Amino acid sequence: MRETTSKITTEFIKLDSLLKYEGLAETGGEAKLLIQEGRVRVNGAVCTQRGKKLRPGDRVELGDTAVVIECLSAVSNWRAFATTGRRRRSFTPASM
Repeated sequence: MRETTSKITTEFIKLDSLLKYEGLAETGGEAKLLIQEGRVRVNGAVCTQRGKKLRPGDRVELGDTAVVIECLSAVSNWRAFATTGRRRRSFTPASM
C-alpha cells in the first residue's frame, strides 16, 4: 500500500475535499460516488459521510493508497487560541 501525508493549515478538511485535493478523485461528483459506494475507509472503518471532518492524525484509505492528515503551524496557533483564549500572533481584519 502506498502511503502519503496531506498537510493542512486548517482545523479540519472534509473527506470529499481531501479526495479531490490529493488527486484520488478528479471531481466532487466522483468523490461523492466513491464515498457512497463504501470504497473509502477512515481510520480503518468504511465511511459513507461525504462531509466527514478529518483532523490531523486521521488516516484515509482508498484502494491501494493511504493518506495521513498532518497539521502545519497555523493549526497549532488556532488550537492555542481555542484552549487559552489568546492568540500567538496579532490579527487585524482587513475589512475594518
